[in-house]
Amino acid sequence: MVLAVAELLGSLLHFEPWLEEATVPERIGIAIILLIVAGIMVWHHGRLENRIKRHQAIMAMTRVFCVRGLDYYDPNDEGCALKFIHDTLEGFIYSLEHEREMGLMNVSLLVRDVPGMEFRILDQYPSGTFPVETRLSPTESAAAIAAAEDGNALVYIPSTRQIHGVRILFEGDVSEFMPSKSLAATRTRIIENAFQPVDMNSDNKVLQSLLCMGVPNEISPNSRINERLRIRPGAALVLCLGAHERDCMGELDFNAIQVAARLLALGLRVTS
Repeated sequence: MVLAVAELLGSLLHFEPWLEEATVPERIGIAIILLIVAGIMVWHHGRLENRIKRHQAIMAMTRVFCVRGLDYYDPNDEGCALKFIHDTLEGFIYSLEHEREMGLMNVSLLVRDVPGMEFRILDQYPSGTFPVETRLSPTESAAAIAAAEDGNALVYIPSTRQIHGVRILFEGDVSEFMPSKSLAATRTRIIENAFQPVDMNSDNKVLQSLLCMGVPNEISPNSRINERLRIRPGAALVLCLGAHERDCMGELDFNAIQVAARLLALGLRVTS
């Protein structure tokens, strides 16, 4: 719309009497202004197009895993649950990096068997991003903060160097309070000292920003999947998305991690 108005104004300027008497520099200046406006609009349109493509990639990933979730279940395969987790993490990263720099992000599924125990890595993608013996504080790490929050809450650390984070809670539709509109309420709160360094030699490059969300554990206490995954019944699960750029996550990434967390919860319940 703005580009159309700029083009129309450019055409109408030719009918202005004062422009006929304008010098060459004035005409060149107007042409440069119109060219800059056109360039900005093309750049903005390209960003919107990339955003749509990324959104479509996330929707495609969701559709595939919703359809194929039951195919992972095999009572004779002790590794079917782990395979589902790893494929979901891989699809999650692949969809988020669509139309972006490859290798920008990494994701880990952390588990805390009982309150008071440290978090450990259940699986990660790309594999080997962090040492498997990595342990995180059960109370002071970003994973611990996310596990203690409500189901829809996210913990976002825009810059791990600053260590402070933001709690983002999506509270659903508030149309009952505003009948004429349908809006999604979002609450935010600053969290101090939300980041615990994992390995000072490596995560300064791997973890420039971090996003965490708790994964609902809907696995039956008597399910064999607890033995297959080597976790205790009722263990806390947290999905952590990292990036090697500061403050590079936005609304699309926030929505995607919510989708991935629900996919993992449903898939683990199905494969159990």
